[in-house]
Amino acid sequence: MKINLPDKLLREIRKLEVRIEDYMEKNDDLSKVLSINLKHLKTLNESIERVSGTLMKDKFDALQSLNNVFIRISSLEHAKSHLIESLGEIILSIEEEYPRI
Repeated sequence: MKINLPDKLLREIRKLEVRIEDYMEKNDDLSKVLSINLKHLKTLNESIERVSGTLMKDKFDALQSLNNVFIRISSLEHAKSHLIESLGEIILSIEEEYPRI
């Protein structure tokens, strides 16, 4: 079954819309995790200065939150690749639909 070009363009626009929403959600999630990470790093720094008994736990929490940042960045980059793919599909759909303009 051949897809009508305007239908294909509309489908790609809708896909792009969903991917933009996904990208923005992941970006918000990354921002939250970065804030948590900064809090843990500040706590770690304070603990190092005090050389208290909680130093090892604070170190672990800071490293674990940093790992969470890397996970969120990876997820964001994955969403970004889908966003780029959709933008390319939109360009091709427009070119297929309107090759002479």
